[in-house]
Amino acid sequence: MRTIGTISRWWITLGCVWLLSCVPLRAHEVDHYQVTAADKLVDLGDYWNELLSSAVARAVEELNDDLRFAQKIPVATIRDSRIAHLQRPSTVASRVHAELPSSFVAIEQLEGLLPGGPAKPQVDHETQLVRYKSSHLTGAYNHLPYVPDPRQFIRGALLRCSLVKMHGVYLGTDKVGHFIGMGHLNYQTYAAARSLGCSQDEACQRARQASQYGPLSEWALLGGIPSGLYSNADMAANYCGLKFYINLTEPVRLRGCDYPPLLTLDNGEWRLAPHAARESSYWAMLLCPHFDEALNPCYYEFTFRHHLRRKAEQNAAQLVALYAGNEPWKRSKTYFTQLVNECRTYYGEEYGRVGSDESLPLLDQVCFSVGAAEAAAAPAVAIDHQHGDRLCCWVKESPSAARGERCLTLMVTNPTDEVLSDFSIRQQLPEQAQLLAVEQPAALGPASLTWRVRRLAPHSYCELRALVTEPEQGEVQQVSHERVLSRTSSRPSSTQPPRVAYAPQRFAELR
Repeated sequence: MRTIGTISRWWITLGCVWLLSCVPLRAHEVDHYQVTAADKLVDLGDYWNELLSSAVARAVEELNDDLRFAQKIPVATIRDSRIAHLQRPSTVASRVHAELPSSFVAIEQLEGLLPGGPAKPQVDHETQLVRYKSSHLTGAYNHLPYVPDPRQFIRGALLRCSLVKMHGVYLGTDKVGHFIGMGHLNYQTYAAARSLGCSQDEACQRARQASQYGPLSEWALLGGIPSGLYSNADMAANYCGLKFYINLTEPVRLRGCDYPPLLTLDNGEWRLAPHAARESSYWAMLLCPHFDEALNPCYYEFTFRHHLRRKAEQNAAQLVALYAGNEPWKRSKTYFTQLVNECRTYYGEEYGRVGSDESLPLLDQVCFSVGAAEAAAAPAVAIDHQHGDRLCCWVKESPSAARGERCLTLMVTNPTDEVLSDFSIRQQLPEQAQLLAVEQPAALGPASLTWRVRRLAPHSYCELRALVTEPEQGEVQQVSHERVLSRTSSRPSSTQPPRVAYAPQRFAELR
């Protein structure tokens, strides 16, 4: 009987864990690996400024009204106790938190499901988005699990949240909820530690550990149990929210810079500091790239960790285009490694990040790995060069004016701080393609071109162009005789191999 009772208790425990896994515990998750339309997002920095600055201003106004009323209390003991309570930092933090929407409401407002969220763009509705959410069917969390997992539906559909952009930072709408809600919960732990005599750094460490290992933490009800992942970006949002509530009455360091308190006592009343104005750049400092789950990836359970890595590799071209933009020198592993390394700590401070480089889908690995090289660089050809990872090379295609012709532009970027000189780059031509012309002199090899670059300055790039056509388009036409080069045809032929020319005037017409 005792054995049966023990087994029953085990089954009850497992059943409770399963039920907790099925309950929507506000563990919203964002898909940051399918970012097809993320470049169309409008910046919601003004919304962020208004959300926080107006809450602080309203809280100060109410506190000062209460302080003036407390001055009129006739009983001295009660009056002094009330005034001391209203001037306490924890009271200020609670009042500001009360003026902000709850975590769930803040997320749903940004999702457009509740009133009070950001307004839609006034112009160009077709090319501007307030928020972006990938398809449930093609998203990163949509996969067939190795074993039946009820959390698959939670993270894949039920608690999915959108991607937004604030002050240049791409983040999930759930990060705003973490900043507001978990930031204040961490502050309560911080305030309790301070009351026990801990320093600011020690109190911050205790608050971080509570949000990391406590019941309401990333390992428990806010991550591991309902969705099977530990979000490092959520931990960064928690930590920055904690710093916001601390900075209401104490100086803090934000992104490596010292900031004075937002509020100070003046003649017994609270006064706003100049940098608390709505237009101040201070509010942008509360956000950081650590909120970005692509730059600061989650620690996923082993059951779907490899799937997330494969999905990131498949979408490498989108991710590189999103973070590199139109600056070619950023399209390199060196640049993305720098972005990833910046998120390892919060500007030198620990914020609760977990996971080794092997267990995390780091962008510099997934976007520039062997499997993702073609996707990341969007190449039409294979490229060899002398400097290994120091150079970044990729090819973009564009149609020519003539039918069947296309222009291959080889972009060579130097993301380093050094001048690179006298190096060669071999451009292998696509299969079954005929070379018509090159813009700069190049040595011809078997189905390849070898360019010689004399000098490439730091953080700069050069463009090398070739004009090709498919064999079925007919014989290759001679375009110039200034500098004629020969190559072997890519298809069997008894005739003489076609001739190609150094013809920069042809490419001037394409620009």
